[in-house]
Amino acid sequence: HITTTKPALVAQYSPGGKYDNVVLADPFEMLIMPTSRFLTSYVVPTGAGDTQINYLNVVAPTSAISSVKIDGVTVPPASFTPIGTSGYSGAQRPVSLGEHRITASAPIGAWMYGFDGSEGYGYPAGALVTPLNANLSIVKTAGAPIVTVGSPVSYTIVVTNNGPDAVTGAAVADDFDAALTNVTWNCIASAGASCTANGVGDLQDLVTLPANGTVTYTIAATAPAAPTAIGNTATVTAPANANDPTPADNSSSANITVAAVGAAVPTMSEWALLLLAAALCAIGVAGMGRG
Repeated sequence: HITTTKPALVAQYSPGGKYDNVVLADPFEMLIMPTSRFLTSYVVPTGAGDTQINYLNVVAPTSAISSVKIDGVTVPPASFTPIGTSGYSGAQRPVSLGEHRITASAPIGAWMYGFDGSEGYGYPAGALVTPLNANLSIVKTAGAPIVTVGSPVSYTIVVTNNGPDAVTGAAVADDFDAALTNVTWNCIASAGASCTANGVGDLQDLVTLPANGTVTYTIAATAPAAPTAIGNTATVTAPANANDPTPADNSSSANITVAAVGAAVPTMSEWALLLLAAALCAIGVAGMGRG
């Protein structure tokens, strides 16, 4: 049972007859499909017509081993051995020459392999190749909507995978406004997700996101020396092997205003006081009119 925090290609090797001290064998390499690529049925042939020994290895969720069938015949559950604490179990089943069909009530993995004098072969019975489905979204917010010239500027960018499938290599990008200087960023990932820990300048990152996983970027910069308006957009793009059903939430913008030093920059409470004063004046004028 192998798990990785980064994408990995796993292969299994069979040594030759001299290494194993057997007559019917020869080395081969067999790729191992991840559980996310398992199918509920396979049709797979054995090797060439002269291979004397042929096997099917089957890996199934332990809860579904009673449903596994080869050529319509149930594989005895006692044939399966638990694979650690993975929740899966594996069985090795000898099969005759020819084509075989493997089915189950849940997605399973299957591998065909065999031996003869100075011969050996092995390969996965198949794999799920339809695109993954991952509903990615991104939200960008500014630390403050109004800042003064030369003062600190901050943003937060949160990227989420709403599932149902995990994705590897989703592209997160943000080309910050050229007026900003001293741009730096760092990233914190939720359990199971991964991203580049920190960087300088524009944000260009490839992230891994399990279902319901998030990565959060914190950006710090310095405002320009002259008043202006600054706006830019952060985006997330699904990798080529994934489908995003709602691309409308794959971009998010945040705008800020850079004001001159000494310019009135009302706070929320000051705005409230101004509105209250205007309302009181209006009431007073109305009262005088009635008098």
